[in-house]
Amino acid sequence: MSAREDYIAGLRAFADLLESTPDLTLPTHGGAKPYTALQWLLFDDPDDSRDQAAAVVRAAGGHWDKEISGEYARYHRAIEGLHLEVAVRREAVCERIVTGTETVTRLVPAPDAPMVEVTETVETVEWVCQPLLAERAS
Repeated sequence: MSAREDYIAGLRAFADLLESTPDLTLPTHGGAKPYTALQWLLFDDPDDSRDQAAAVVRAAGGHWDKEISGEYARYHRAIEGLHLEVAVRREAVCERIVTGTETVTRLVPAPDAPMVEVTETVETVEWVCQPLLAERAS
């Protein structure tokens, strides 16, 4: 069997296990939100991961909720009681636009002292995110 066929067989066996053992708790991911039972974590090449994420979302259809936080863009959808998540790095689906710079001071560990104050100039950025299934700009 191919890895794909093996995975599909495993999902069927798992569904059979849950169906035949009603007192078995459902798998959870923790937290207050509905658990995610299946995840696609697409963190490789940004162009390829965007295309892979779009393929999953397009194939599954329906309404997907988008959440952009930190480094990641996450897409969530439920199919009946099964919760799906597709996660990609933000730069795969959003454009990073430098809007300026600012001077920041922070404490960092130093070899010859517990902490030293460092002042540096950092970019201020804005992220512009297009819908995952939108045509890419040329």
